[in-house]
Amino acid sequence: MTDNNLKKSEENFIPEGCTPMEYLERILVENGIKGLVFDDYDSIDYLRKVVYEKLPDKYSDITDRIRDRVDRELERIHQCNFTDFFLVLRDIANFAKENEILLSPGCGSLPGSIVAFCLGITDVDPVRYDLVFEKFVNEGNAPSVYVETEIGGSRKIEEYVASEYGDEMLKLFEVLDVRFRESRDISIIKETLMNIERSDGHKVDISDIDDKCEAVFESISSGNKVLASFDVPYNNAFLDNQNPKSMEDLCARISLDRPGLEERAEIYNANKNGIGDIKYETPMLKPILSCTYGILIYQEQVIQILNLLGGYSLEQANLLRKNMAKRALSHMSEHKKDFVIGNKDTGIPGCISKGIDEDTASKLFDELVDKTRYTFNKSHAAAYATTLYRMAWLKHYYSEEYTEALKSYIL
Repeated sequence: MTDNNLKKSEENFIPEGCTPMEYLERILVENGIKGLVFDDYDSIDYLRKVVYEKLPDKYSDITDRIRDRVDRELERIHQCNFTDFFLVLRDIANFAKENEILLSPGCGSLPGSIVAFCLGITDVDPVRYDLVFEKFVNEGNAPSVYVETEIGGSRKIEEYVASEYGDEMLKLFEVLDVRFRESRDISIIKETLMNIERSDGHKVDISDIDDKCEAVFESISSGNKVLASFDVPYNNAFLDNQNPKSMEDLCARISLDRPGLEERAEIYNANKNGIGDIKYETPMLKPILSCTYGILIYQEQVIQILNLLGGYSLEQANLLRKNMAKRALSHMSEHKKDFVIGNKDTGIPGCISKGIDEDTASKLFDELVDKTRYTFNKSHAAAYATTLYRMAWLKHYYSEEYTEALKSYIL
């Protein structure tokens, strides 16, 4: 151990008794915070100011629901001491934009944050897709962040972080599970955009394209081999005729194309095509499951069922979802009782408080235990669906420029 009481093992270089987020704050203070906060604001007030300034750019109609979500996220970010972390991520996103480094719309659970969306860290609207922020930040644990760039972009970002904040920040990112990785698909999009600008001088804002174009969805449905570069495999035979017609359909298409979901995919496909029988154990499930034609597909849907029907907080619901997914069944009977009839000690009102009878609630809980293991992260699916749609849009409207870009990355 050195004079400044740092542990210098490969596993732990953070000062003893200091959390990773506290150490991040120390790094920022030692570097003068370098432009992250202005006008004598403290970090959380400045973060709130920036988010609310950017909110009208993201939403033409700022409803109470949107304001409540922003305030809830900001409060949770502050409670978990993640404020400076978000400001650093914003700074990295700004650096990438200013230096024309293309980033993906997002990865993992981060697209579930409306704060990240407003700050330009992600490019997926969590309100539109009904995503859950508490999947990203839960119980104060350091969140995982994947910054996906065009090929060559990660090196430039890492060099920027090292020069702006010091090598200690890069080391701290490994500890915090902040990873910079490169994507061939993002590179194909970037090169296509450059080809378009070179060919006719037109600069396409890929974040501002129409994502409801029928012709583009037809291109995706046709199984056009030009799109085979995309990183998500398409092997599930039950989905061959799924034919997505919306971004929600595309999210489901990506999420269902995994081992173990053949039966669920078959039922989904039948329901979507109008030949299945969509049933809800209770009408309260319809707003949660209607986007997937009555089929449980997403982790977020599990959280919402536990929250809206059982009365769990979103944090409690996510923790229980994790235990269900891990098949940690030792206390599941207790959780089932809480879900069905409630628990005053933990503040869970239970399904019966919502007028749902015990038999229906009990059956629903058993289904969640059985099916949660094979649910998918919708935040991640929405981001990947956005990337796939953008590739298909470029292929449809700028086929020559797209094909030329594809040749650089696909043999």
